Amino acid sequence: TVRTALQLINAELDRVQENSDIEMDSDTRFCIQWFDTYGFDDKPYGEAETLAQAKDISVDGLVNAGVFSADSGKAKLKYWIDMPADWDPRLDKRLTLWECTHHLVRELIEGDGQLGAAKLAKFMGPQKADEAKELAYQLYHICDKRSWAKHAADYNTLVSNWADIKSQIPNVSEGQETLF
Repeated sequence: TVRTALQLINAELDRVQENSDIEMDSDTRFCIQWFDTYGFDDKPYGEAETLAQAKDISVDGLVNAGVFSADSGKAKLKYWIDMPADWDPRLDKRLTLWECTHHLVRELIEGDGQLGAAKLAKFMGPQKADEAKELAYQLYHICDKRSWAKHAADYNTLVSNWADIKSQIPNVSEGQETLF
């Protein structure tokens, strides 16, 4: 169908533009494009609706995924500090790469540090965790290009700590039922 063709074209275009081999969900592709254009700033809801339609997703879906807020005619990406500290990727019904990346950043900076990030990475699974680190690297480059030093530092913290985070994953108990 035309709809499927547009989805495939958008996915391939995004992959080429991002110069990335990682598979990204539609929500994450939306978030990257929004972030590259607006950062974490409030913008008119219509801007989000237009971009979401082009990506064949909905603003409500992004809100339900926990990565976006839309209220009173305004819309914006949620900053990592605004995401819930008790998030568990195993229970997330709409797990996005964007969300995984930002929860890893939040846990590393304001949570239990490398061990907390290792717990999240383990519960995300190795592929999703590695892709989250790769997304952090891409977001760092967007921030660097835009001279957003604070946000660049956040993403760089995850990337630069990644080897230590991965080395701590075996220390996370297999039988651990709760994340925190």
